[in-house]
Amino acid sequence: MSTPALSSTIVEAFDNVALTKYFAAIGFTIVCWDTLLTLPDEIRLIWPERWSLVKALFYANRVVSFIFIALNTYHLTGLAPAFSNTFCQVLIMTTGYGAIIAFGIANWLLLARATALWGGTRKIVWTMTIFYLVTYIATISIATVASRQIVDDIFYAPPVKTCAITVRPTTFGAIWVPSVIFEMVLFGMLFTKLFSHARVIASGGTCSKLISTLHRDGIVYFVVIFCLRLFNLIAWSALPLSLVFIGILYVLYA
Repeated sequence: MSTPALSSTIVEAFDNVALTKYFAAIGFTIVCWDTLLTLPDEIRLIWPERWSLVKALFYANRVVSFIFIALNTYHLTGLAPAFSNTFCQVLIMTTGYGAIIAFGIANWLLLARATALWGGTRKIVWTMTIFYLVTYIATISIATVASRQIVDDIFYAPPVKTCAITVRPTTFGAIWVPSVIFEMVLFGMLFTKLFSHARVIASGGTCSKLISTLHRDGIVYFVVIFCLRLFNLIAWSALPLSLVFIGILYVLYA
């Protein structure tokens, strides 16, 4: 590679890392702002309720996500002191599995909402639960293969004061595929029910405010989640390696 081309590549890498730092800072700010914004309603509506599996998963997701978001903001923004290569390897690996746990919980909560809207029949619940387990196991398997391929190539980069990787496994982008497929099926279920209720209303029937709210929030949440998953799939598959961490904080929080 010629000197001008090499210089251009280095400059691009530094610019991409700087962009990732900005995204990390913005992401952490959004997390803090959203938490404070929704805290009064959470205290009023969720805290008094009895503990259930859904409530436990909700808070487990919040805790796991926030821990990894805080740790990665600390290292991605370059504010932390120099790390060892081993620390970077442990951080990136645990963050990867932390993200899998986080969106595994999020998908389970989405599944609970979707099956409830479909009446919670045994056939629907069992079919979707098996589908969930298959896609989740596939995600863990692909992530494990990718992790073994990159762990030795994770290091601390002093010039940019952050952890970095030097290889892109062929399985990297595929980590997001099972989750995207699962969420598309859930959206199909949600949209089918929404269309069914719309026909009832059009024919002179009524639809409860709760059902309408669940449909509206479900669609908004799905669109946000799907866009974030798709963004990371593209980032991990096609964007330069210096941009590989650009969207990870947003997926952790979603």
